[in-house]
Amino acid sequence: MPETTKLFVIGGAEKKGRGARLLRFFFDLCGGAQSRITVITCASRVPLKTGEKYQKIFFGMGAASVKVLPVLSREEANSAEAIELIKQSTGIFISGGNQVKVAATIGGTRLEAALARQFRKGVPTGGTSAGASIMSSVMVAGGMPFTYSRRKSIRLSAGLGLIQDVIIDQHFRQRDRIYRLAAAVMSHPRNLGVGIDEDTALYIENGTVASVMGMGTVTVLDGVGVAYSSYADGHAGKPISIFGLTMHVLTDGDGFDFATRTPIRNGDIGEEIAIPAEEVVQ
Repeated sequence: MPETTKLFVIGGAEKKGRGARLLRFFFDLCGGAQSRITVITCASRVPLKTGEKYQKIFFGMGAASVKVLPVLSREEANSAEAIELIKQSTGIFISGGNQVKVAATIGGTRLEAALARQFRKGVPTGGTSAGASIMSSVMVAGGMPFTYSRRKSIRLSAGLGLIQDVIIDQHFRQRDRIYRLAAAVMSHPRNLGVGIDEDTALYIENGTVASVMGMGTVTVLDGVGVAYSSYADGHAGKPISIFGLTMHVLTDGDGFDFATRTPIRNGDIGEEIAIPAEEVVQ
């Protein structure tokens, strides 16, 4: 039987000290005290410093091994050492920063292929902020959070493709990104737009059933039922008309079924996917 894929995406600014519930969940997902976690930090402006921060966090939780893979070049992304490190990992985490740097450095390399293989084998793969956006096939590469949707408010690129038919945005409520995500969805209406607030995460098994955890919300935009959009009309700087865009707002304990495009009420998610309630992490 194929392994269950496990994707854990955080909207950025997750708690890292006492009460680091999201990172604790990922640590447990990777095997707890037996976990061997690799942290990829090429998105960061200070990749080594960022790696040291996550090493301290996961070692503090009791991980057996925490390795940092800064991936400073495509040469490194094609190196035998990087591939072997990924093969030995029980969990892989991509830090925040600039998702375009991740795509440009890793895209099309042996490292990208190794990440995909391990993910398909069931190795938990997570990311925060830019590390969350990079997970989808169609990736938010940038754009401005204008007070209304317009074509120029969003730039899209190719991500790692660990989840299909989804576009992930992060720091969602804090940076007022609903209109740029709406523009992204109108450019690719088959894709669900998923906006994740800070210190909030979405855990997705097999690319279908997801569960929300954290302090904020996850906003899902569904453009399949849109009756009319002016996205392709006129000037790129003009506001976009959208008729019939569906929005769901999910909070801690709620879920979403990507296969049926339907939200799941808190308490109705199966035990195998449900995330433990808020707890104090020592």
